[in-house]
Amino acid sequence: MKKLIKFTSILILSFVIILPLMARTATGENDPAGRIWSQSWSTVNEVAMPITNYGIFGQDVAMDDSGLYWPSGRYNETYIFGAGIWIGGKIDVDGDGDLDTLVSCGYHPNAGTSEMVPGEGTDGPSYTSNENERVYVSTNDWPPKNGDGEIIYDSVVSMEDTYCEFSDMDPSRHFLATNYPLGVKIYLTTYAWVGPLKGNIVFMRYQIENAREDSQAIDSVYMGVAADCDIGNEADEGENSPDDLLGFVDSLNLGYQFQLEPEPDWVNDPGIISFKYMESPLATYPIDKDHDGTPDVLEGEQIGMTTFNRFTLTTDPKNMYERYLVLAGYNHLTYDPNSPELSYSPFPTTADWPGSPGYPGVSESPTVPRDKRFIMASGPFTLEYQDKV
Repeated sequence: MKKLIKFTSILILSFVIILPLMARTATGENDPAGRIWSQSWSTVNEVAMPITNYGIFGQDVAMDDSGLYWPSGRYNETYIFGAGIWIGGKIDVDGDGDLDTLVSCGYHPNAGTSEMVPGEGTDGPSYTSNENERVYVSTNDWPPKNGDGEIIYDSVVSMEDTYCEFSDMDPSRHFLATNYPLGVKIYLTTYAWVGPLKGNIVFMRYQIENAREDSQAIDSVYMGVAADCDIGNEADEGENSPDDLLGFVDSLNLGYQFQLEPEPDWVNDPGIISFKYMESPLATYPIDKDHDGTPDVLEGEQIGMTTFNRFTLTTDPKNMYERYLVLAGYNHLTYDPNSPELSYSPFPTTADWPGSPGYPGVSESPTVPRDKRFIMASGPFTLEYQDKV
């Protein structure tokens, strides 16, 4: 068997991160009123990754199955069941002067669904079909257009770019009626090259715009990617999957997932799938990342990764308040609003994770494999009306 030690699958720019679930209820998105729910693939290099125009990436939603595979041509050697952006913030929704906590999910690890919709989402819920709001791929469908059919730009940066727009502004797509939209638009571009090292990377660039109709700023914003990176087919392995292990390197803004066991029917031994922030939002005020009373990030500096939080099938955050807590670096299972600092745990320590020999940074022990998910996030900051990060 060919031994493959490591690969880096996804990087996200601007808010940047380097980058299978069990067969739960991750059904494909169906639009009863005809809006175009689009999925396309980035396939030019060794990382083949599906991308949708409603927040989910890495999952082959059209087939209701794991999506991202590596290396090229090894369709069954998959590394992501599903992933997507999470954005949390605080807004005075009802005008009472108090800030309300809201979170919009691009991928729900337990249900396989999304609160995002194609395009601006302002014509929902009675959508009309608009093919301009699809996922564009530079190698066969370019240049990208907005919902009105106007060309956004016609340049190409990499050997294969993709582009799509989506938003959280249709209340009917949110998991509960009380999960009000934040009022954000998301512009997603991916880039891929071939060649040594870069041929094993997909770069992702997210731009988030505050497009609220009431022009309010969004306060205490955190944004990150939630990922369920089952390596291989774990549909029948249950909660106590013998494979999934996590690690991170705080100084590199990098998180990763790996396993120590080979996968049946794979030509290659499993690689490491890594997620890395290449660029993050700028601080709009000083940030005390470790809560020791001294700012670690000054206004105008890049915030970087502020949490690498983890959970499992049975400990997934159940509502928007718990999702906001994990974005902000808290243990949502032990959080006590009267003593919040007791549950502030943005990164596992070596006491929590004694490590697997040979793996960088802080990694889990081989004795604790389970079905793992994680969130890498950056924040907090203020997103003013019409501003983009």
